[in-house]
Amino acid sequence: MSFFQNPIGEEFRGSWPIDQQANFFIGANTNNIAEMVSGNAEPYDFSVVTNFIINIAYDPLRVGYTPISVNVVGATPAATTASEVVALLNANALFADNFTAYLINATKGPITYGGPFKVGIRCTKARQAARMYVTNAGAEQKLRFNYRALVKEMPTYFERFTIAERFNYPIGPNLLVQLDPLNPVDAAVILAAGFTSLVPLLDWQLLADRSNTHTFAKITQDGSGRITQIIEYFCGAKAGDMARKINYTYTGANTIPNQITTIPYTLTGADLVTPP
Repeated sequence: MSFFQNPIGEEFRGSWPIDQQANFFIGANTNNIAEMVSGNAEPYDFSVVTNFIINIAYDPLRVGYTPISVNVVGATPAATTASEVVALLNANALFADNFTAYLINATKGPITYGGPFKVGIRCTKARQAARMYVTNAGAEQKLRFNYRALVKEMPTYFERFTIAERFNYPIGPNLLVQLDPLNPVDAAVILAAGFTSLVPLLDWQLLADRSNTHTFAKITQDGSGRITQIIEYFCGAKAGDMARKINYTYTGANTIPNQITTIPYTLTGADLVTPP
């Protein structure tokens, strides 16, 4: 029951070890493959947020991220220009050792078209040897390099595939950022991704139409405590989905059924149960 963002230029694919049919996928951040361009054009209001943070790893496993934080506030903080941002980024020695910032026309691309401008960033390391992402906080809230970083809900298990957990769970594609709905920055990212609620679904709800191993059952008993009917369905199913109805028939006061039948059944709202 978590929101996850993939800010990396590689797709994430994961499944539950106990149920290989329960697959989850978050596509690559297409604005972080060869280079990246800010989602917003100038001017930028940096009167409150000041630092832009980009993280890069180019160790053999591409997990040893170095955060590069640069103050990008211009002469007029509330109306900082793209040219000022580019100049401040390139003037930072650590940034300049790994990236080059440049101007790009907001709608047509080449700077020969003039302004308004966006900010472009190109990695100077061999692309296949490096992995990078932009932190959502700080100046990124105004620049929005992560505007194409997809956000999805996935079960809690997938927390092990986050960048934050990369050393605790080194075997796996550690590409994700877990978003906290209680954090205003993360909440804004979740809502911008199209979610209408900041309350994540429960893990079992996220298995709807994905799992054939996790099942729920609505059980009916008679006055003697004998099971007379079981309506069984895959967890996460909803009214209108397929299920199976198992009927138990008894003779007299016998506690062992003399007949058991299993038939197809369409769920109704009254059949649905909620885990404790």
